[in-house]
Amino acid sequence: MCQRGLKLILISERYFDFKNKKVLVTGASKGLGWVCANILAGLGAQLVCSGRNKESLQKLKESFSNPNQHMIFAGDLIDPKVISELVSKGEEFLGGIDIVLHVLGGGYGFRDPLLPWEQLDTLHKVNVGVAAEINRLIVPEMIKRKSG
Repeated sequence: MCQRGLKLILISERYFDFKNKKVLVTGASKGLGWVCANILAGLGAQLVCSGRNKESLQKLKESFSNPNQHMIFAGDLIDPKVISELVSKGEEFLGGIDIVLHVLGGGYGFRDPLLPWEQLDTLHKVNVGVAAEINRLIVPEMIKRKSG
């Protein structure tokens, strides 16, 4: 593990107890999402890991010491129906969600610095809209439980 990852674990263990916390991690199929999911699983959290690449998510799950305590969900969250399905299945699997870690984001494969309006709209949906919709679906339950 890299030094930054180790520092994050040490900070997390000192200030937060993630044992048995139920966490939804978006963007978990690669990069920072993958790293965060590994750290949280190592700290005892139960995870729902989402991303677009099912094979990568499966490898992530298999890397956990207790893979059956975690769920993967492959889908493109730019579609609100897919977001709803993720939240529904995630809450059912975990019995509720305590923490949402929004790691999904980026350029969505667009490379032109002068993007047309439609692509800018897509980027806004990916980088802002997905998190807002997930929160809209999950936060009311957190408020009811007074937890999260």
